[in-house]
Amino acid sequence: MSLTLDVTDIGRNIVRMEGAARLAPDQPLAHQEAAYLAKYTERIAALFGTPERFAELFSIALIITPTTLHA
Repeated sequence: MSLTLDVTDIGRNIVRMEGAARLAPDQPLAHQEAAYLAKYTERIAALFGTPERFAELFSIALIITPTTLHA
C-alpha cells in the first residue's frame, strides 16, 4: 500500500507513506464516530453534503499500518 497525502487547498505539503492496509469491518460507519465527525465535518459537508452521504459512499473502514514515511 502506498498513500499520498496532498491537501493543496489548505497547504502545500506532500507526505507519502508505505505500509500495509487491512479491512476493518468491525469499525462503525464514519457518521457514527463522534471524534471523526468532530474533526472532518466541515470537509465532509463541503465535498459530500452530509456525513451520512459520505458514509454511504465510503462504507468500508481500513486500518493502515505505516512502515515507511517519505516527507
